[in-house]
Amino acid sequence: MSDTMQTCCNLQPFLNIIRIVIRLIQYSVPLLLLVLGTIDMVKAVASGDEKVSKTSSQTFLKRLMYGVLIFLVPFLLRIVLRMVDKNIIKDNSDVSATSWLSCWNYTMDNQLKSVCSNYDDIYKD
Repeated sequence: MSDTMQTCCNLQPFLNIIRIVIRLIQYSVPLLLLVLGTIDMVKAVASGDEKVSKTSSQTFLKRLMYGVLIFLVPFLLRIVLRMVDKNIIKDNSDVSATSWLSCWNYTMDNQLKSVCSNYDDIYKD
């Protein structure tokens, strides 16, 4: 196993905390925005005022867009990291293909624990 993966295994607890925080934000914030937007829409419909209804619908659409963007942040982050990783490997020939991107992907897919446990079993001193 490469030094990069060994470092990745050493950082496993920290990376798992980051993964949990990202997942928590990814699912809870859009849900919260959707609930708040629904409450605003119910209040606007109950009030019967056309002006309040229009502003509430605009606010609801903005919250819906923000929720979708927040949900997609980890996906967009992976795309950016892949582009950066390809540029690093292309510009620096001594960087291996199993780089920090592999570590990030294993962490986000919750596979790092199995990779590191296999590493410990195979490479015990």
